[in-house]
Amino acid sequence: MTKRFSLGRADAGRADVLFTGSTISAKHAEITMDGKGALLLSDLGSSNGTSIVRNGKIISVSSGMVSLLSSDLVSLGGKKFTVDELLSKLATASESSKRDAAIAVPAMSSQKMIRCLSCGCVTPQGAACIECGHLS
Repeated sequence: MTKRFSLGRADAGRADVLFTGSTISAKHAEITMDGKGALLLSDLGSSNGTSIVRNGKIISVSSGMVSLLSSDLVSLGGKKFTVDELLSKLATASESSKRDAAIAVPAMSSQKMIRCLSCGCVTPQGAACIECGHLS
């Protein structure tokens, strides 16, 4: 089952996950989580852009979707967030809206997230995969 979360500016209040900062658009970007736990990032026509920093290289997210890795740094209008921080915000947004109590997004921002070697799902390091049960 695919889950989608819009990311946007808090004072606009029109997104699922809210951030402060005038450089973040009201509905800035979207994170899609597929049924296997893969995370995809897309820009929603923001004014100040969306990009990721991967291995020191900046990748613009201007059209289409870009897969997120646990080591990526996400930039929304120039404000940077780790994937762990975004996962924590997604979990909080999901809990507060009660949109889907069964969403498999860990709320542990201090725990390192890795991709399961068996199925590719993003899961906390050292924990059993939430999708296939494989120990990381």
